[in-house]
Amino acid sequence: MNKQLYEVVSRNMKATSTLRRLVVLGALGAGFVIRLVGIGFTSQTSVIGTPLPDDAYYYFSLARNIATGKGVLVASSPVATTGFQPLWGFLLAGIYRVSGELSPAQMISLAQLIGAIAGIASGYLVYLLALQISKSHVAALLTLGTFCFSPQIIKYNINGMETSLTILAVLVIFYMFVLFLNKAISSGQVFVAGLVSGFAILARVDVMLVVALLVLFLVIVELTKPSPRWPIEIPKKLVLFGFACLLPLLPWLWFSVSVGGGLVPESGTAVGLISQISNHLPLVSTAKAVLFYPGMFIPYYISNAVEFTSAWARQVPVLLPMTIPLYAVLGVKSAPAISCVLVIALILFLFRATSQTSDRVLFFVFSIWLFYMLAMTLAYSVIIQGQWFYDRYAAPVGVLLNILIIAVLILIFRLNFSANPRFGKHL
Repeated sequence: MNKQLYEVVSRNMKATSTLRRLVVLGALGAGFVIRLVGIGFTSQTSVIGTPLPDDAYYYFSLARNIATGKGVLVASSPVATTGFQPLWGFLLAGIYRVSGELSPAQMISLAQLIGAIAGIASGYLVYLLALQISKSHVAALLTLGTFCFSPQIIKYNINGMETSLTILAVLVIFYMFVLFLNKAISSGQVFVAGLVSGFAILARVDVMLVVALLVLFLVIVELTKPSPRWPIEIPKKLVLFGFACLLPLLPWLWFSVSVGGGLVPESGTAVGLISQISNHLPLVSTAKAVLFYPGMFIPYYISNAVEFTSAWARQVPVLLPMTIPLYAVLGVKSAPAISCVLVIALILFLFRATSQTSDRVLFFVFSIWLFYMLAMTLAYSVIIQGQWFYDRYAAPVGVLLNILIIAVLILIFRLNFSANPRFGKHL
């Protein structure tokens, strides 16, 4: 009898597992087809009503010039530039180089295709990360579906820029560090994690914020254990991680310094200066702005923070039923402030829910996300500025929040319906 029961349960589990794989593959496949359709309908000669922003054409020009041996140039100027995210810029150049002579239209479509592939890879990582966080296949599948079919995410996956690659990089880093949580990490794993983190930073320089936060939190977790591996083991592995992280960055740093730049692309400084000029502010450093012109700059920084917060709120797929009507009714002047109030309430709700659960992984990821969001808001409000870029800069913040919202909602449903064998067991 027990053997027969075991065989029935085993068959049911295998059937369920196969069905889940088919659903995941179906969602990823359908998402990829939608992105291909988007590429097919892209207007390549207009920046209005198209996923391609004007900055995408700087990348196309840059990649063509590098691939044809003209140098790291955006235009016909003989001066080399560091005003781009290196991983995306050199990736496009390398692909164009090995693909032979491509027409401008083919170059643009190829760049969009690479972004679409990165987007589908991100979708699978969203599924895996949601599964790790929530321990629920329902939550993971819901998160995957909202990601694959979100119009906001689709738009950024085929915008011809580094946005799709940055989302993928942030998800890789998060997933990697979640796997490390509560586990003994070997030196080899530390070295690989450092290499991956270095390449992730090349995807977009602000990824260094999430890398630094995750390393800090893992060290804190280690130090709070009953028998932490301090003072020798942790510093040794931090040095190893830092060395490995630096390796992918060295070629870019060497090139950037050789032309008068640094780790941060020079376009970041330009965006800040343009923002200050357009807002009739003096061209001074952040320190001088706060010390000598607080009455002018502090309201400006607050305005930037409100806009950046509303920007990442607009990128959360599961919140689109709220944000789209909000902006349709209130318009772009009033909606950002209202959306800020709503997301602050949402953050407090998530904090209460995650802090009361016994699941350390969920609380760990929420805590990292919270500090990551605050660091990004501060960086883009005060240092980078440039509100017109906020939507795509804020996209990774919104993608991570989408995972957390669904995980918490499923957790609440699970706690409330766990006594119901017909419903609770499926969550």
